[in-house]
Amino acid sequence: MGTVKKRDFTDPEVVIKVLNGRKTTIDNILENLREMIQDFQLVKEDFYVDKLQKKLSKKHIEISEKDLEQYTSQIEANVEKDTKNFVDGYILKMNDVILDAINSKQLRKKPAHAFLVLLQAMEAAFKKESQ
Repeated sequence: MGTVKKRDFTDPEVVIKVLNGRKTTIDNILENLREMIQDFQLVKEDFYVDKLQKKLSKKHIEISEKDLEQYTSQIEANVEKDTKNFVDGYILKMNDVILDAINSKQLRKKPAHAFLVLLQAMEAAFKKESQ
């Protein structure tokens, strides 16, 4: 399998264009979804680390290893919560986008159906993880 071109999979027009591509495979779609979520998580991690650094530098606090573990756990929990919310919103948005595109004949049914199935699988996986 070749290198996947990085795309903004949060943009409905990009998703429709990719799904309509003749050479698009399920692997390409999965890779784009994985990269989108991974990019989101990296941005969130940076956000929370920066926030912590600012807090600690203002108070001139030195942290112990135990404190560091606690801060790390809190950042991970925040990123996980934010990721779940992001994915939930993404699934709702893309379900509507894909169904509208099918109804307006902007999207071929076979790739659209495959993408909807992937969205359902993502939703089920995130629900299972949060239980």
